[in-house]
Amino acid sequence: MEVGIRELRANLSAFVDRVKNGEDVILTERGRPVARITQPGGPLSRLNELIAQGRATPPKRPKRPINTKGLPRPVGGTVTDILFELQGDADARRGR
Repeated sequence: MEVGIRELRANLSAFVDRVKNGEDVILTERGRPVARITQPGGPLSRLNELIAQGRATPPKRPKRPINTKGLPRPVGGTVTDILFELQGDADARRGR
């Protein structure tokens, strides 16, 4: 079921009761869906659904940011300059 923000505010407890009874409520703003209110442990995300079906595997370890401190700095200009040079377009890059 879809409900606008104003109507949700006015009848929040009624919509919470509907969610408790297993119904999903789609919150809309100016007629466009912006959120879904569902029970905890409700429908699985698409990835979790695929994992449950055996069609995808969960990650072996969590994502971690790359440590860029140990990476060497490019020599001979910016990375863009180096790429153009490798492609043979160094003169075109420099406007010649």
